[in-house]
Amino acid sequence: MADWSESRGLRFSSTKSSVVNFTRKRCSPSINLSLYGHRLPVVTSVKFLGIILDSKLNWCHHITELKKKCLGRLNLLKMLNGSSWGADRKCLLRLYKTHLRSILDYSSIIYGSASSGILQKLDVIQNQALRICTGALRSSPISSLHVETNIVPLTHHRSGQILRYYFKVLKNPTHINAYRLNCPTQSSCSTTLQEICRSLLHFYDISPSNLEDLPMKAIHQQLDHSINIVLQCQWTNGPSNKLRLLKPTLEEWSTSYQENRKLEKVLARLRIGHTIATHQYLFTRSPPPICARCEILIDVPHLLNDCQNFSISRELLFGFSPFPVYNNLTNTSPKFNTVVQFLFREKSALYNSI
Repeated sequence: MADWSESRGLRFSSTKSSVVNFTRKRCSPSINLSLYGHRLPVVTSVKFLGIILDSKLNWCHHITELKKKCLGRLNLLKMLNGSSWGADRKCLLRLYKTHLRSILDYSSIIYGSASSGILQKLDVIQNQALRICTGALRSSPISSLHVETNIVPLTHHRSGQILRYYFKVLKNPTHINAYRLNCPTQSSCSTTLQEICRSLLHFYDISPSNLEDLPMKAIHQQLDHSINIVLQCQWTNGPSNKLRLLKPTLEEWSTSYQENRKLEKVLARLRIGHTIATHQYLFTRSPPPICARCEILIDVPHLLNDCQNFSISRELLFGFSPFPVYNNLTNTSPKFNTVVQFLFREKSALYNSI
């Protein structure tokens, strides 16, 4: 290296250079290399172009540092969020996508080959950010947070990034990685990148031959559509969920964005089905709450539809009580504005307990 660099008028910095032995063996042979008479230190990881390469290439060190960096940026969302004031949900979600998820997207094509257990460390970042943006409680189901905000889970988001890169390479035969994706599977040049792309194409039921002739913008739309089909199947066939009763299909609801920050949080908690009145016992480790007047367990449908404490307001606004107020929390309900009036009318007793 020293002779090659000097013959071309270059010189490597020996103080900035180090040696990493990439192997997964427990006992690796010792390495003794020197550059310009300076012995190079042997390290277990090195940072190159913002990516931390560890000796085992399991990306554990890189993902750990990535999580620490994103946790610091979460403070920005917390500073702009209050119980009854602060930026609205749309602004907070944009900040998350630009200041946090953009960091997670960088080099996700590379570290996406890490094990699912290691990658789950990054899910905590998105889950916490979505709770801040929606005002949901910590007990809220993760799947409900993704559906309520219309944000794709990181696992599928990374898959989409990899597939976009895959079709970008296919459309450019001169790309440096074109041979890695076009060579036969049985060939000696078969790589992990090729195997990952093939498995993702099979999982999302995507045929490359149907998309190769399309422009990249149309390919991106088809990829997003295929991913949404898988997410819809998982949402439909997943465990029982209160939000699924109101929102069976994945779509963005315009009524989730309100000028009143407090109202945004109240609507999100009611739709998800986890409020202070119904689930605070999980944090205090006390028995589930029982309605003193109705003598049954308190849940969101009971509070809005049947609870006798609010029967007078239901009769005034909806004509009779009980009334399916909870079912009218949907985006297309003609009585949605009346439901909001009902929440504000019971502001002292119900609104603040959510």
